[in-house]
Amino acid sequence: MLDRPIKILHVVGRFGVGGSERQQTELIKRLPPDRFSQVVATMQITGPFFEEINERGIEVIEYPFTAFYNRTALRRYRALAGLIRERGIELVHCHDFYSNIFGTISARLAGTRRIITSRRDIGTMFSTAQRLVQRIAYGLAAAVVANSQAARDVLIRSEHLPARKIHCIYNCVDTDRFQPAPPPDGLAQSLGIPPGAPVAGIIASLRPVKGHEIFLRAAAEIHASRPEARFLIVGDGELRENLQQLAAKLSLRDAVIFAGARKDIPQLLNLMTLLVSASHSESLSNAIVEAMACGRPVVATNVGGNPELVTDDQTGYLVEPQDPHALADGILRILSDQALAGRLGAAALERVRNDFTPERLLENMQALYHSVLQNHRR
Repeated sequence: MLDRPIKILHVVGRFGVGGSERQQTELIKRLPPDRFSQVVATMQITGPFFEEINERGIEVIEYPFTAFYNRTALRRYRALAGLIRERGIELVHCHDFYSNIFGTISARLAGTRRIITSRRDIGTMFSTAQRLVQRIAYGLAAAVVANSQAARDVLIRSEHLPARKIHCIYNCVDTDRFQPAPPPDGLAQSLGIPPGAPVAGIIASLRPVKGHEIFLRAAAEIHASRPEARFLIVGDGELRENLQQLAAKLSLRDAVIFAGARKDIPQLLNLMTLLVSASHSESLSNAIVEAMACGRPVVATNVGGNPELVTDDQTGYLVEPQDPHALADGILRILSDQALAGRLGAAALERVRNDFTPERLLENMQALYHSVLQNHRR
């Protein structure tokens, strides 16, 4: 082990709101400065997570892109390669799809193979060209971090990467922010939720892949027998107007609350009786991990990495995707039994404290960093 900090360059796409952005921020701000000297390269410096990095005195350099294959892009690759050489960067960690491309090309121009790329999704939304470019980036890297076994399996089975190269390292959750606590006074009232009403919530951007339509159809079934229940939708996106129209069509106007994008996610989770994930595709859901950290049971679709988080009848229930009847049944079982909800929630909290803490993330990532450096020197 070195007796000085390792010089590491993080390459990130942006600092906007998103699961990947949250995870890269948690890692960068928590790496111990006595062991790592960090620089961050980004294609877009604005975003809510930038301040969390900046306030720790970590240097962030912007390399704006309009495309990956033009003269401007070539100048950006050369500029970042120059930084890698001038600063004596020993390790390059690329955190998402776009930074995999930018960081890998630049690092190879600089003459280094000490590159770690990332995979944080199952890849169902990628075009053929995107899959090809990403596979090239993975091939040029020393290691690939997948945030779930499901993502790792896709890389091996469908994208034909060698298993030895892929390391499954789970996301973490900030357990100081996300923990069981009484919701603030007045929060339910501000959302139009009656006192004592059971609440099933979903936290996700309003995109087709997240399954909000299935959630609303399940809510309509539940509403028929439990009219006091409320259904909280947290997030915003392209489908908002369509989903509001569907809620009205299903006679759920008073039962469904569209809360929009929010910053008080821990408080909202502690207001919920349970969290619902109705996604058609998922690698590792940050919303599920955060709900479990707040001691909330989860009803989730049996896709991607969800079974790695939700153990059926232990921390929640797994149901088949795009099946509103199965989703409604799982939600009703928890809404109708407070003792069951408590048991599932307690087990969910214990699971997070064992496997999804920042300390576990740092332990696993630092081990990978040292392994890549050691293998390169050898």
